[in-house]
Amino acid sequence: MQYSTLAFALFPVAVFGSAQINFYSDNNCQNYIGTSYASLSGVAVGGPAGSKSMLFVNADSCSDTCGPNLYFCKNQACSAYDLASRFGQCKSFTNGVWAAEDCGCL
Repeated sequence: MQYSTLAFALFPVAVFGSAQINFYSDNNCQNYIGTSYASLSGVAVGGPAGSKSMLFVNADSCSDTCGPNLYFCKNQACSAYDLASRFGQCKSFTNGVWAAEDCGCL
């Protein structure tokens, strides 16, 4: 019982301590197929199979820095990316979509 209570207590921290990214099966962010959460580690996360576009729904405040940096990654390593200029901005790439978040000043 203690384990399940602890897991339940930590769940909101894991979900709300990260950026929410919605994924879509089309190139225009119309056909929703799932959500992923990117942690502040900067590690890229992908969506469900068949994801062709994505958008950031929300992110950490990063109040102790310049703010969150939200990356639309062009590959799984996120070595090529575009920065999100706002929440709700839709992005699609030909070879897949991944997202990452970190705090800091660029």
